[in-house]
Amino acid sequence: MRPVLAIIVALVLSACGAAAGGPPASVPLGRDFVLTPGQSARVDVLSVKFDRVASDSRCPPNAECFWEGDATVQVTLHSPSAAGTGAELHTSQRFARSTSYDGYTVELVGLDRDYRATLRVSR
Repeated sequence: MRPVLAIIVALVLSACGAAAGGPPASVPLGRDFVLTPGQSARVDVLSVKFDRVASDSRCPPNAECFWEGDATVQVTLHSPSAAGTGAELHTSQRFARSTSYDGYTVELVGLDRDYRATLRVSR
């Protein structure tokens, strides 16, 4: 019984470490993933960090607006074969929703009201 308890404690502690700035989550290429500000994910060899929401002028829920507005998400991208770079991704289709970096395409799929960004990385 004690070995099982030790395994459970180790799993709980490792989960807490990852949530508090531990190693980035590993995500398969081409699959949607969700990050909150400050979180990172590793897709293939690419590191994607959701830095912050720089602006948000989206129409509030249940309001009638003549334009849907736009939110700007700032991300930082790192790869072993290229210098790191920052990028701005938008929720509005009127602006860039994706960026290319070191052979990858990073796309903002969506941003909910709690600033949880859904992203996708493809080749």
